[in-house]
Parts: sequence; structure tokens; C-alpha cells
Amino acid sequence: MRNLHSPLRIILIAYALLGVLYSVATPIFEASDEVWHYAVVRHIALTGELPVQQAGVKTAWEQEGSQPPLYYWLMSPLVAWFDQTDDRPRPIFNPHAQPGNSSLEANRNLTIHSPAENFPWQGVALAVQLIRLISIGLGAITIGCGYALARRLFPDRSSIPIGTAALIAFNPMFIFISVSVNNDNLVIALSSLALYLTVVIYQEDQLDRAAWLRRVALGVVLGAAALTKISGLTLLPIVGAMLTVRHLDLGGFRERTNRADSQTKTSEVLAGREWGAWLITGILLIAIVVIAAGWWYLRNVQLYGDPFGLDMMAAIAGPRITPQTIGQLIAEFDGFRYSYWALFGAVNILTISIAYTIFDAFTALALVGLMMWLAVNRRREPALSLLVLLSYALLVFVGVIRWTLMTPASQGRLMFTGIAVISLGLWLGWDTVFNFQFLMRNDQLVPGQWRKLRWVIPAFMLLVAAISPIAYIAPVYAGPIMLAPDQVPATLTPLEVDFGANMRLLGYVAPARATSDGTAEFTLYWQCLRQPGADLSVFVIVYGRGLSEIGKRDAYPYRGLFGTRQCAAGQVFADPYHVRLQADAVRPTVLRVQIGLKDRARDVELTPTINGLAVSSVIFTAGSLPPDRTVAAPSIEARYRLGDVIELLGYEVDPQANEVRYRLYWRVLKDGAEDFTIFAHLLTADGVQIGQGDSQPFDGDYPTSVWRAGETFVEERSIPVTAPAGAKLALGLYRLADGTRLPVVDSAGAQVQDNQVIISVQP
Repeated sequence: MRNLHSPLRIILIAYALLGVLYSVATPIFEASDEVWHYAVVRHIALTGELPVQQAGVKTAWEQEGSQPPLYYWLMSPLVAWFDQTDDRPRPIFNPHAQPGNSSLEANRNLTIHSPAENFPWQGVALAVQLIRLISIGLGAITIGCGYALARRLFPDRSSIPIGTAALIAFNPMFIFISVSVNNDNLVIALSSLALYLTVVIYQEDQLDRAAWLRRVALGVVLGAAALTKISGLTLLPIVGAMLTVRHLDLGGFRERTNRADSQTKTSEVLAGREWGAWLITGILLIAIVVIAAGWWYLRNVQLYGDPFGLDMMAAIAGPRITPQTIGQLIAEFDGFRYSYWALFGAVNILTISIAYTIFDAFTALALVGLMMWLAVNRRREPALSLLVLLSYALLVFVGVIRWTLMTPASQGRLMFTGIAVISLGLWLGWDTVFNFQFLMRNDQLVPGQWRKLRWVIPAFMLLVAAISPIAYIAPVYAGPIMLAPDQVPATLTPLEVDFGANMRLLGYVAPARATSDGTAEFTLYWQCLRQPGADLSVFVIVYGRGLSEIGKRDAYPYRGLFGTRQCAAGQVFADPYHVRLQADAVRPTVLRVQIGLKDRARDVELTPTINGLAVSSVIFTAGSLPPDRTVAAPSIEARYRLGDVIELLGYEVDPQANEVRYRLYWRVLKDGAEDFTIFAHLLTADGVQIGQGDSQPFDGDYPTSVWRAGETFVEERSIPVTAPAGAKLALGLYRLADGTRLPVVDSAGAQVQDNQVIISVQP
């Protein structure tokens, strides 16, 4: 017995250590819905009253105030003891937060954090961390129940309960939820315990005092689950079905054997009173559930006209706007499966990408193996028991779909009330895949070292669970590091712009190019002249060709994490930006960035000043967006080399009634170092100039100083003159400062007269 349970102890210890790691890596109020669950606990602790919901009325607990109260009651003493201050705002929300979007580099935090949350914890931080610790314990109960459930059904196959426990304990998302203030943790533990007790009752062969005590315990657990979360009610039909099969012996699956003389009388009584025992058990369970939780659902009817309060909850959470169709649900399936395994924070932090592929492959193979096992064992126990238990997972899934149709909530973690049976089914199927020979050998396990490979999945899950808080969660919430004045980089382009009397933009550092995926990157350097009295938002607008807006971001400094009220006078900090540009932004172009500060609380934009003089806006150049990598061949090829800077590959001319349009095909020979101007003179057949169109390339939106060797691009230009017959264009590059033209060499290497390319214009 001791050897059998040693793996479970190891799994529980590993789970607990991971739980502590996740709790430390995840700031308070950043776990899924934690900020609202805590608000319910706090309201009950401070007032002794349950929240009353009203659509359109903003509350600290949002839709979670519609939840049954047992979890919040149990946690409220901790809040009442450690968090007694009711006169300061808590928490400070990030007004730019964008939950559910894992593609964003900023604004993934729901709240603004301060050093007051750091260890050693005090007040609200201590209360949250203690509740998280209790939640870790609830998760351990779930793991233990999953293990015990599997052991009950498969007493002769020790790998099944161990594998089941490992799939629960090392699921990164389960760990993440288990270290949050969330009523899910209690209902998950209660559901797992209820399923275990149901199987124990199902397997008993006599009705004695202990059997009735088990039924009372099951009723209490069911009542507690119904008073913890509405999803706890889904246990009732499954428990009822399981006990109906047990008492009425539906299908003849339960084998009865003759007992010793001391047990014969009890067995005969049981056999003769199956209907009575079934009826009494049902009445007993329903009565306990009604006594424990019925008042809550009656309260909902009185307050909202709905025993479950789902309509009110959906109205507060926000009703679904997108179409309620099967196609829409399928489109949301990625988020569903991701959030079953690993989707942290406000549903916007992913783990290593390969993990989802491996989890998908594992799930698919495990389901195939489960179907194989059920097909072979369909006439044996524990197949019937397992099918009834798996139907519970299906019922939970139907409930999730129902809620998702009311409000966008396609989260796989909502399946965790059935995680014990889901993990059991997955591991049984996975074990079957690695033991498929038993199909031909009457369920006899085939020994072999290769079967040990099935433990690769729990090991991989443990690895992902261990690296996720360190490599993926904690970095998202890492705030700025304050710099000494001499730590500002020498590459800084100075700006010295003041915004009010509190903040100064010292300057910026920007690379020469946007990233390959079309992201503008730059870093601002701020100095707090004095501690601001408000948290200021930085708005960033990126302009492209023709000063068209191609990207923007509104956030508190440092990816939305830093409230400027925390910034002491004289402090300097770096503020990095990665602004995703529009996919259809016209290329090539320089990137011009406008920076401003806004006090959102007062809806006031701060006026920028330089040396005390107001300026209309702060705009600087932050690199460039390079041209597309592929360019079509020109209609007319013409090779001319202009200095050592660029080569003209060809051209196209399209004379119109009032203008001459033409396209120039360029290839850059070396990185640009200075800005040149293109001259374009429209000449008559006799060489008389009748029109001119001089400008920097792309009207200055992509000057030669930002060109890079190897680039090819097309520039469209025009001269607003009607071209006479025999007209021609003279083209070239020159320095604006002194008018010096770059030398032009043709394809044969000969110097071209007047250092200009002559192009015929066809009237």
C-alpha cells in the first residue's frame, strides 16, 4: 500500500511546488476573473451581505456577484482579518486592458501594480495569497479524488490512477486556476469528490450503516457544490443515473456472488429492497441538496425571476454580439482548447507554441485509444461506470456551450469540474494506445520497455508547467527598472519635451528598420520632474506614406504596467514600444511617430513644451518600413547606374491629357548615407524644357538616406504638363545643397552626357 501511494505523494508535492511558483509569478488580480471574485469575498467580509445584481449598475464584482456564495463565505474570514481598509480604491484597473488578445505586446495586465504587493505581503496582498494557498489545497483534493476514482475502477492497474493524477496535477492551466481566488476551485474539488463517492456507493454490495453515511456525505457534497457554482447542479443527473444502475441493476452489469452466512441475510434484504433503497436514496440526496442550496435559487427567483440568474449574469458580463452559430463556435475552438491546457493571465498569455500541437496530438490519440478500449470492454465492468462518468463530462461541455451562446466565454478551463473523469478517460485511452496488444490477448498486459514511453506526456506537461510561470507569465508583468541619469544610452536622440510640470520626454532610441513582421520598435526615455498626481496614458500614433495613420497604441507607460503616480521626482525609466503596423500600409515609407500624454481621469491631453514654449505636437522619425521583397519587371528595361548609390532598372511612361505619369524601377546598390533629390525635366524634341518635377523619392516619404543595399522598388511620379509629340524626360539625382548631380553610367559602362537619363515619352 505504501509503495502504491508513493507516486501520488510525489505528484502532490510537485503540484504544490508548482502552485507556489505560479502564485509568485502571477501578480494579484491578474489570474482569470480573480479581481471580481475577490471583490465578492471582500463585500461579504466587510458588510456581511450578499451582492445584489442590477444590469447597467457598475460594481466591483461585475458578473461574479451572481455566483452562489459558499466559496466566498468560506474565504471571507481571511479578508475580514487582513483587509480591513475600505477608504481607498482597490484595485487600480488598467483602463487600456485588452483581455483575451494574446497577440498584443502591451495592455495584457488587468490592473496596475505597486511595491505594496511585494513580499513580505500585507493587507490585501496577504489576504489574496492566503486564499490562493487554500485554493492550492482544493486542487490537491481534486488530484487525490481523481487518483482514488481511477483506483476504484481499475484496482489491478496501478498505472491508471497514477496517470490520471499526473494529467490533473501537471495541467498548466489547472495549476494556474488553482492558485487564484476563484470559486471554480471549490466546485472542481467538490465535483471530483462527489464522483468518487458515487462510484464507492455504486460498488458497495450491502446496505449497512456505513452505506447510509456515505449517502448522507454524498448529499452534503452535492448540496455544497450546488451552493458554490451553478455548474455544480450538473452532478445531479449523473449521480442519479449511476445510483439507478447500481440499485436497479440495469443491464445486468453488476455481478452478485453468494456471501458467507453472516452476510447472506444482508444480501437478500438488499436484493429484495432495490426499489425501496433507490427511492430512499434519491429522496435523501434531493432533500439534502434542497436544504443546503435551495434557498439560494429561490432568492434568485425573487430577485431576478430566474432560479439560476443566468440572464442577469450574461447581461452584466456582456451579451454575445457575434452570431450564435455552430460555425462561430467552431471558430472559437482554438481558444477553447488552448485554455484547457495553458492560456494564462486575462486569457491572453500563451506558453511555448509546440506544447499545443503536442497536447492536440495526445488528445486525439487518447480518444482513439479510449474508443478502442470501450469497444472491447463494452460488456464488462467498469465500462458502464466509465460511460456514465464520461457522460458527466459531456454534460459539462453542453453547459459550457449554453453559457458561451449567451456571452463570449469559450474557455476550456470551464470543463475542469469534470477534470477527474476527463483525465481518467484520456489516460485510459493513452495507456491503451501503448498496450494495444491486449485487444488480442484478453486484456492481458504485454510487458515491454517501450511501454514506458507513455510517461513522456506527463513529463512533458510537467516541463511546460514548470517553465510557463518563469518564461511566459512573469515577464508579462515585469515593470520598468529605474535608471540613473548616466545610464541613459549614448545613442539617445534628445527631445527634451516637457508635459506639464511632472513629466519630461528626454528622447528616444529607434532602429533603422521596422521588424520583418511589420512592427515599429522604439524606446522612449522619461524623467519624472516631480511625482505626478495622476496615472498618465501615453498615446502613440505611427504615420506612414502621406502621413496616413498605420498604427497606434494607448497605454500607461511600460506596456501598460506602470502608473506614473508611482514615479518619484527625478526618476528616469525606459519605455519600450512594439507597435504592430497595418498589414496594408503602403511601402516603402519612413515611420513618423507622434507622442502625447493624457490624463484619462480628467480627459485632458497635456500640452508639450520645449524650453517653456508650447508646441503643437511631438513627432519624430522611428526608422522605416522597407519595400516589398518582390517587384514586377518593368515594361521597358534600361540599365543606368547613378553614382554608387542606385541603379535604374527600367521605366514605364503613361502620358495623359494634362500630365505625364511615369514609373521608375530602382535597385539600391549600397546603404544610403545622405539625401538626394530626383530631378525630372520634360523636354520637347528640340530639348527645350517645358515641365519639371523635382523632389525627394516618394515626396520625402522614403528618402535615399534610409535606403538599404539590395532593395528594389517602384516609384510613381508625374509632371503636370501635356507632352507634345517627340517629348522626352531627363532624369537624375543631385545634392540639394550644391546642385551637384550624381554621375550616370550606362549598361556598357560609358559616362552619360550631362549625367541624366533620357526617356522617350510616347504621345
